[in-house]
Amino acid sequence: MDGGVGVNENAEYWFKKGNKFFNEGEYEKAIECYKKVTQINPKDAEAWNNKGVAYDKLGDYKKAIKCYNKVIEIIEINPEIELKYVCAEAWYNKGIVYHKLKDYKKAIECYNKTIKINPEHVDAWYNKGIAYNKLKNYRRALKCFDKVTKIRSIDVKAWLNKGVIYDELRDYKKAIECYDKAIEIIESGSEIELKYEYTGAWINKGVAYDRLGNYKKALECYNKAIEIDPDNEYALYNKAEVLYNSGIYEYALENCKKIINKEKNLIQEAYFLIGKIKLAEKKLKIAIENFKKAKESKVTHILPSLWN
Repeated sequence: MDGGVGVNENAEYWFKKGNKFFNEGEYEKAIECYKKVTQINPKDAEAWNNKGVAYDKLGDYKKAIKCYNKVIEIIEINPEIELKYVCAEAWYNKGIVYHKLKDYKKAIECYNKTIKINPEHVDAWYNKGIAYNKLKNYRRALKCFDKVTKIRSIDVKAWLNKGVIYDELRDYKKAIECYDKAIEIIESGSEIELKYEYTGAWINKGVAYDRLGNYKKALECYNKAIEIDPDNEYALYNKAEVLYNSGIYEYALENCKKIINKEKNLIQEAYFLIGKIKLAEKKLKIAIENFKKAKESKVTHILPSLWN
């Protein structure tokens, strides 16, 4: 193998070499090193696990799963307390692979195995919540994110995801409480670098107020999001919708034009809303022109989904 791999047959040497290659993004070279380790010591669970992660990075999920299965087999046959965390990680990593393959039921089974070994494995709880959400089992997803916030109370994404799920359940007041908690954590300074999440929290909070019919509060939230990120199309569009629903057409048009001028993803929605505004203003010809432009534009979604 290129890159200085030589004749030293010491397992520890190859393991460290593999980790070095892995950390440098040289996954194929890392795999060759981990193979050397497992040839010297076929029961080295950590080497099998790391080899699986490297295969995962290369997108070779079938081989990754085989490696994780080998870890589980080794530890189940030779149970050692100090290796339980490796078994937990193997189940977790296997779950991540199934997650990527969109086999969410199998992913959940793997996360459950991880949690059985380590009930405080916060990432397993988090991704289990994501998987349940994908299956539209919102109640179970919510329980998972509740567990995450109990273990890691400043997990901004978990609070945001709880808010999104409460939105799905139409419990908008609880959704707002979750978004407020995420905002509080970010503004406390511990997670201030999370600009995307900070903006998203204000936008989703605005949507919740919008659905409660509180347009004034919704507008305040969208304005705050735009203050943080002036070019955020979701904030601009949702603000335009609130202004349209409030009969303030001039400013609604301004926001739609900003989206169109910047060639944002929500061009279709912006043209469609302009059409609705022009229809309300009884300018039928211009309304039809914009509806036609909307039909020709790219279809997108108004709201972001869960934070992964």
